[in-house]
Amino acid sequence: MIGINKINNRIAAQSWHPDLIGINKYNNRIDAQSGRLLLSVILKIKIIIIFTYNSNNLNMLCVSFSENEKIKVTNQTLILKPTLMSESFQISASFTVKPSSIYNAWLDSKEHSEMTGSDAICSAKEGDNFSAWDGYITGKNVKLIPDKEIVQKWRTFEFDDSDPDSDLIIRFKEIKSGCELMLIHNNIPPGQPDYKQGWIDNYFIPMKDYFKSKT
Repeated sequence: MIGINKINNRIAAQSWHPDLIGINKYNNRIDAQSGRLLLSVILKIKIIIIFTYNSNNLNMLCVSFSENEKIKVTNQTLILKPTLMSESFQISASFTVKPSSIYNAWLDSKEHSEMTGSDAICSAKEGDNFSAWDGYITGKNVKLIPDKEIVQKWRTFEFDDSDPDSDLIIRFKEIKSGCELMLIHNNIPPGQPDYKQGWIDNYFIPMKDYFKSKT
C-alpha cells in the first residue's frame, strides 16, 4: 500500500505495494484496486499523478502546470521482475549391483568417467571438489556415508555466477535384485535446462549398461 499525506502541501510516501494505492486527506480517502487506472490525484500545487499497472510494469505519469498554464508531462515506467522459485525433483533407478559398487564408482575418477562416457575428476573425501562431464559439472563433497549416501554441492556452467550451488543427494538402498538409487536434486536456479531428463540420459542409461557389463 502506498499512502500520501497532504500536510501543508507536503507529500510523503509511506509504503509501497503495486496492488493497492491509498491517499489519506484526513476527511477524504481514496482507495483504488490494481488493474487499470490505480490513482489520479489533483493537488493544489497543480500536479496530476496517474499510476497504471499492467502485467509486470508499473507506470507513473506526472502532469504539472506552471503559473502561465504551460503543461509539462513526465512519464516513468518501473519493470517489476517477478520472483521465480528454485526447482527441485527426485528420481530413482535400480541396478543389478550392490550399493557399494555404485557408491565407489561415483566417487572414483576412473570409474565415474567410464560409467558416464566422459571425463571426471572425483574424490572420496568430504570437502573435496569434483568435476564431471568434461568440466560441465562442478561441485564439492559435503557429506559421505559409505555405501548409503552422497551429499554434494552441484552446478554446471549454465548457472550464472551469482547463482548459489544446487544441492544433490544420492541415496543407495540394497534390494533383492541389487541396488535402488534415489537421486534428489534441490535448489536449482530458475531458467535452467531439464536436469531431470539429463540425469536419466547422461547417467542412469549409460550406468545401467556399464554395471550390466560388470555382472
